[in-house]
Amino acid sequence: MEILIKKYIYKLIPFLILLSLGFLVFSNTLTSEFVWDDTLLIEKNVYLKDWTHIPKLFTRDIGAGAGLTYGFYRPVLMLSLMLDYSMWGLDVRGYHAMTILLHVLAALGVYYFALLICKDKNIALFSSMLFLVHPIQCEDVAYVTGRADSLFLIFLLLSFISYVYYSGKASGIYLVAASFFYVLSLLSKENGLILPVLALLYHHVFKVKVKKAGFFLITGIAALYLGVVMFIIRPDAFSSGVMTSWVERVPGFFVAFRRYLTALFIPVNLHMGHMHKTFQLADAGVILGIVFFIIFLAITWAARRSNMLFYFCLLWFFMGLIPVSNVVIPASSFMAYRYLYLPAIGIFIIFSSLSLRLNRIRTVKRFSGIPILFCIGLFSLISFNQNRYWSDPVRFFKRTVDFVPENLSAWNNLAAIYMRRGQRVKAVRLFEKMIRQHPDFHSPYNNLANLYKDMGRIDEAIALYRKAIQLRPNSSDAYNNLGKTYVIIGKKDEAIEWFEKAISVNEACVGAYVNLGTVYLEKGRFDKSGFYLEKAIRLDPDCAEAYNNLSVLCYRTGKISEAIEYCRKAQGLGTRVHPEFLALINKIEHARN
Repeated sequence: MEILIKKYIYKLIPFLILLSLGFLVFSNTLTSEFVWDDTLLIEKNVYLKDWTHIPKLFTRDIGAGAGLTYGFYRPVLMLSLMLDYSMWGLDVRGYHAMTILLHVLAALGVYYFALLICKDKNIALFSSMLFLVHPIQCEDVAYVTGRADSLFLIFLLLSFISYVYYSGKASGIYLVAASFFYVLSLLSKENGLILPVLALLYHHVFKVKVKKAGFFLITGIAALYLGVVMFIIRPDAFSSGVMTSWVERVPGFFVAFRRYLTALFIPVNLHMGHMHKTFQLADAGVILGIVFFIIFLAITWAARRSNMLFYFCLLWFFMGLIPVSNVVIPASSFMAYRYLYLPAIGIFIIFSSLSLRLNRIRTVKRFSGIPILFCIGLFSLISFNQNRYWSDPVRFFKRTVDFVPENLSAWNNLAAIYMRRGQRVKAVRLFEKMIRQHPDFHSPYNNLANLYKDMGRIDEAIALYRKAIQLRPNSSDAYNNLGKTYVIIGKKDEAIEWFEKAISVNEACVGAYVNLGTVYLEKGRFDKSGFYLEKAIRLDPDCAEAYNNLSVLCYRTGKISEAIEYCRKAQGLGTRVHPEFLALINKIEHARN
């Protein structure tokens, strides 16, 4: 029995090493604020706030709960965020801890994947450690919604490993497992579509006979996924809005290819916010990238005869880049370091293997582990330092625009953070500058209008809201904010029209339902007020303002018990109840007791 226990403990060692190292390196992300898409996909996503919305996660775009369209179908990602919300609300520490854990599990998957193809536990362990701590991973770990990569990779590797076991004449249960995990991978992120290509790569390199039933099954799953997503769930899926042809995008691939290889070995100046760019073949960066690519192909061809493991890993790197190359499928960014999450595994295995080969040289055998341990330590320190940029949104967006000054979204987000922090002068200057320099960019108009409204510059705010709507007719925020502005100046009927338009373009616009309920309450239309306020609560069970207004509505209609209940609920959610109404509720409750 003791031997059996020791055996299982020994098997846990890789996981415990990766778990400890992962939380050590990324510990300083635990208190980082939500940033970029985290704000929209988590904080403003009403579909995460109640389990009754699960069917919507599996039938709609990832941004639907926030009234946005991203063009992505990732229900497993959204389900993981819903689980987080159910456990810790909007406490960032819980989300970050779960994201780190998923990255650790992905690294564990890399360990078993490497062990499968190279049959060496040391290579497998060092490869997974490099994968875990490399600075290119900061985008996927410090950025909560970046966990989509961890989720898809965990299930992809489980599916690949199960498929390999099945191909080796093992039980058909492995094919069932491969199919199950593959479905989960696809539902986590569309990059999982690459599995059939990777399976063919395995058969080609290691000369393993293809079992038609198994290969056709995973290929059929991929085809079914594409059909369902593109023709039923999201007809505009995978559409980035990029209008360039694949020929125009090819030069950018060479630029990205060179930067990727450089970042893997010299990971400095890494940043988010790469835009969609086109390059000319005569550009110096393109020419250098082509040189890198030719050398890479030459090394791969040489490995074809001399080292099958290296040949497989080099092709794994190249094949893994295909879905994110911006050539086959146009992307909103011509490159991003998070795109290396899958491909880089091949490079890490090669590097680990080469480093440990020093063990075969008698004169340096004693020091064979030093180079790779040095790299793991150095990469860990760089990652820990890199995480600091994610700890504060202002620092993050300032760094982003320093590297990519043409990124308008980053500038807009920076100004919006100034606005939320009460730094109005900085925010106004930045929004006004963006509007002057980029008059067709819609976001600053709505944000500047919010500032002007709060500053009492109502006419200017209305004009800006209308301009925002003109530039982006499906902006529910602009409709809703314009409606609130008309309430301020007493034009409630006009306000109702704008609130209804907000709902017409975004059925999950909780604010518009609350505002409609409030306006109808003030107009004495209690039936309509109750309808909209209850609708808001069904969408967002934590909407304090809706409970507060429902309390007032119930009091006015003589439903005293419900008024007290809703008032206490609103207080529990942190909203400020009007002092006079609260005193009245307290008096009634005291009299009843």
